[in-house]
Amino acid sequence: MALLLMKKKVYIMGPDIKNEGKVVGGQLTHLVFLRDAFKFSDFDTFFIATSSGFGNESSFRKLMVWIRAIFSIMFSVPKGSCFHVNSAFNKFAIIRDFVLCLFILMRSGRFIIQYHGGTGNSYTSWSLAAVFKLMARPVFQRSSGIYFLTTQQKKVFESCFGVDCELIDNYYPVDKSVQGISSSADTSKPLDKLDILFMGRLEADKGLLDLIGWYATSAYRDRIVINIAGDGSLRAMVESHAQESKVVYHGIVSGPEKIALLAKSHFLILPSYAEAFPYSLLEAFAVATPAISTNVGAVSRLVDHGVNGYLLSGVKFDDFEQLFTQIFSLAASDEEYMSKLRVAAGLKFNGFNANAMNKKFTQIWQVMYA
Repeated sequence: MALLLMKKKVYIMGPDIKNEGKVVGGQLTHLVFLRDAFKFSDFDTFFIATSSGFGNESSFRKLMVWIRAIFSIMFSVPKGSCFHVNSAFNKFAIIRDFVLCLFILMRSGRFIIQYHGGTGNSYTSWSLAAVFKLMARPVFQRSSGIYFLTTQQKKVFESCFGVDCELIDNYYPVDKSVQGISSSADTSKPLDKLDILFMGRLEADKGLLDLIGWYATSAYRDRIVINIAGDGSLRAMVESHAQESKVVYHGIVSGPEKIALLAKSHFLILPSYAEAFPYSLLEAFAVATPAISTNVGAVSRLVDHGVNGYLLSGVKFDDFEQLFTQIFSLAASDEEYMSKLRVAAGLKFNGFNANAMNKKFTQIWQVMYA
């Protein structure tokens, strides 16, 4: 009982955690991971919804959730409490965060803000930005820390509000379904075939059209199998290609099925036009599967080129063709090629596991309490 009384409380704000399993997105994933990582710690975590997490919710619904969050700050949470605000980096979210943090300060509370996806460009072009900056700057300056996934996000915010911010990583606390699993990809010598996995939203901005377009005429088509998992507006196109035996479509995968698919792949491929800090790379590294990705967002903090995967210079035909020419050449000259990549991928993951997450946010929250 004494231990429970000594625990420090942190009120975590963001998408409604009750929608776990119904909503796909980095913010909600992060909240679930925070909950799991701090189940047995010196902190008690409590969750306050600032959105439902559904991208198509109406303005009225957004407003109602926002008002309930304000009522929670003012009437349900003890005065002087500590808050961890999670948000997308866009115009609406920044305005919402300013109001939430203003009410937190009115209750003598302390707060940090952690931004996830988004660039903030729509905010900087807003005609009333100058007025809003004058209002919001003193509120944001009283934060105990503002954190971003990418350097570009950080620079935009700092230039707008004159507040020093910090970079932060995403983390992937491994659950029981992943523990003990490692890459099961066929590493026959010589390496005759590669199983490549694309896993995520089936959208053009993920580079999926470029990947399939390259694969359709690649000289390595007989030596590479493209596996695709996920859902999105390009699903019908992917299913059509799958019927013609050009790719293998696995539909929407989750849990053990997702982990097994990652584990049996030689590489995860993510040829996106834009990313922040993709969880899919962490999921691959958790089972020691190397990754191929475009060098966008914070990807270079995860993928060490030629060590635990590769950074694509672009998504044109020659970019893919030259990379796989290099991969097959290295595999032919080094019997341990894939093993080395897998070991490096697994080692990289150690910096982003549950222990790393617990340590990082314990430090952040301790500073907020200090």
